[in-house]
Parts: sequence; structure tokens; C-alpha cells
Amino acid sequence: MKKCLFGAGIFLASSFVAFAGALNTKGVPASAAGVVHIDFDAVSKSKIGQTVKENSNASIPGEPDANLLAELKKELTAGGVSLEDIADLTVALVPRKEGEPETVILVRGKFDPAKIADAAKKENLKAITIGEHTFFVEKLKSEKQPKGGLKLDSDVYFSPLDANTLLLAENKTIAAAALDAFSGKAKSYTAPSSLSAYGKVVGTPFVLVYVNGKIFPKQAPAKKNAEPDALSLDANMTPPNPAHLFFALGEDTKNFKTRLAMTYANAADVQKTQAIAQMMLGMVAMFTNPAGPDGKPDPKKAADAAKINKIVSSLKITTAEPNYLIFSLDYPVDEIVSFLKEAAPAQNNAATADK
Repeated sequence: MKKCLFGAGIFLASSFVAFAGALNTKGVPASAAGVVHIDFDAVSKSKIGQTVKENSNASIPGEPDANLLAELKKELTAGGVSLEDIADLTVALVPRKEGEPETVILVRGKFDPAKIADAAKKENLKAITIGEHTFFVEKLKSEKQPKGGLKLDSDVYFSPLDANTLLLAENKTIAAAALDAFSGKAKSYTAPSSLSAYGKVVGTPFVLVYVNGKIFPKQAPAKKNAEPDALSLDANMTPPNPAHLFFALGEDTKNFKTRLAMTYANAADVQKTQAIAQMMLGMVAMFTNPAGPDGKPDPKKAADAAKINKIVSSLKITTAEPNYLIFSLDYPVDEIVSFLKEAAPAQNNAATADK
């Protein structure tokens, strides 16, 4: 595996531990159109988080010998950071005039700026000054793209702003904007109040996400007079872009909870999205086959099919004014913990078979 330093570790952490608590937007440029808040502290105290940590033997796609959690810890340690010292992080998406949005990541916890700087110097990373802070530039470029893996081909500018905050950005311009927001020279982003409301609904929130629809890619117009095709993914079967998207995931004393709420420009878009979602849920139930290779009922597959169908039936789709579509899932947390424990041995056996 190609060695990367701190930037790669943080990007990996933001995808591996998808959990979040109270939203903190200090340092997020006010022009942001989307935020993903991830809280490591909150999940470490949850039943699901503890189970995931105890059974974290997943391998990296294309590299069955590389344990995902172990590799993550190694990448961060190489950058002078301990995974256990990260409290939370916030990923912000800032629109450009053209193309994909720019990314800023603010990481909070307990850090040693000198240790991080020493690690960067050992790797001969370029150091530049932005404002009053020294940033190190890490080039994230995969030597090859592993099957099913992410191909990294970009720069990451990172700097320990203080003993509790690390800033990562993909270029100097957006790094400077985040610095101004962090220092108070410019306003920081304010998330819609609805996001906090959804967070409260899910108990202790692990994930909080808000996306303004203006940063979604434009969709191709639907084909005229096209015959409906249940398996087609063309514009006729693609859900319309929402105007706003809210997502919260969390856990209370009894249930694992998620809420996905989207607002649309009109009622027709709500109805189309709802119809597509219900069709997809029906397909999941239809293709959940409890039979074995010989066509006879397989007790293990039947049990797995029953679990999947229970989860699908627990997902509620509702509408609300004005033009809201809401997906709600409340599922017994103890059953999810049991499922994760059962899945871990199978995952380990699959990884061993791939070697």
C-alpha cells in the first residue's frame, strides 16, 4: 500500500467512522452549501459504536492483507495524530462557479502541533504560509487504483491551527477562507435550524448532514415518449434533485434511528421520488430469496431474508407540506448489534478466502 501521511488518514477516517454529534461550524466558510458532521466521541459511547470497534477487522478493497482500522491508525500515527484523540470533524462543501464543490475539513480533538510538523518534515512535505499559519502540502495520488477502491489524485493542505483544531483544504484559496472564518475575520457558516431539529429526533446524533440542492449535478432532461422501464436508470427513473437535503443518524436507549428529509420544488417531484423509492423497496423484498442452490429453503438464508424484510418494513416514507419527503427508520439497536457480531466472522472468512 502506498504510504500517505496525515491528509489521507483524515479522509479515510471521515469515510470509515460515519457518526456525528452537535454540529460545530466554526471555521466553515459562510458560502458553504453543504456540511457533513462526524463525531467520534458520541459513537464511542454508543452500543453500535462499541460493537463496530470490537469487530473492526474489515480489509481494504483490493488489499485483503490490510486491515482497514489498523491501516487508518497507521496513517494517522505517521502524521503525528492518534485516532483516539480525534473528537469530531466537519466536512464542508463550498460551491465553485463551475465544477464540483471545494472541500474543507475541520478536525477537533487533542493534538500536538509540533509533533504533526515534525512528521510532515520527515516526509519532506512542502511547507507554505497562509495567513499566520504554516500549511503542509500532501499530494494524494494513487500509484494504482485498487479494485473497488478510491483513486486519490489531488493535493491536501493541512495545518494544526491550535492544540484542538486541524484544518484540511484542497487548495490555498479555500484554506484562506476557512482561516478567516475560524479567526472571526469573516462569518462562519450557519446551518439551517431544521438540521438540529432532526438531530434531536434521532436521540444522540452520530451523523448530521445538510446539502443545498444547488451543488447537485444538473440532470439530463427526461426522454420524451419513453416507455417506462422498472430497471432503467435513465432520466425517467432518476429521482429529481431536491432543493434541500437533511440527514440525521443516531441512537437512543432502544433504537437505531435515521431521518432523511428532502424538500422539492413542486409536488410532482415529491410524488416521483416517493414512487421510485417504494419501487426499489419492493425490489429488495422481491429479490430476497431464502432458497439455497438446490432450490430448497435454506434456514440461514431464510433467517437473513427475514431480517432484511424486517428492516425494509421498518422504513417509513411520509410527506409533509411544503413539498417534503421524509424517510424514517427506527430499528431495535440490540438487533443491529447482534447482526454486526454475526456479520464479523463471515467478513473475516471472506477476507481470508481472497488472500
